[in-house]
Amino acid sequence: MFKRWFTNIRIFLVWLLGFVLALVILMLGHELLMVFIVNTLKWGVYNVRLMNVIYYMIAGLLCFAYFILVNDYLNRSAKRGLLLKNSLLTIGIQVLIIFLIHLSLLLYGFFPMSTLFILLVIIEGLAGAIMLFFAFTKKKQSK
Repeated sequence: MFKRWFTNIRIFLVWLLGFVLALVILMLGHELLMVFIVNTLKWGVYNVRLMNVIYYMIAGLLCFAYFILVNDYLNRSAKRGLLLKNSLLTIGIQVLIIFLIHLSLLLYGFFPMSTLFILLVIIEGLAGAIMLFFAFTKKKQSK
């Protein structure tokens, strides 16, 4: 009973961390899209408002689908003893997506090229890569 309860708590914590990371991806992705539209495409205010609505509509639906699918994925992983491996995989992918968006915003000039932001991007990239490395080298957990 306690083992099942502890497994459900771990699934919830991984899901919650994935939820927070998905919100960060949602916000940083919006900023990247808006910087691209305004600075590169030079679209006017009406197009920016339209793209803002379209972005949040599509991204919201994708986040909703992600939350439903990842919960089922983690539940199945826990039953097979692969919870640690698959949670490292899902969170590592999210951290790498944040790394790529953050790097793009840094190169675009949205964030200043200071030591703090460069260090943050390097840490994000290394953390995501390390998580994926351990996810692909991790063996099945013993039951």
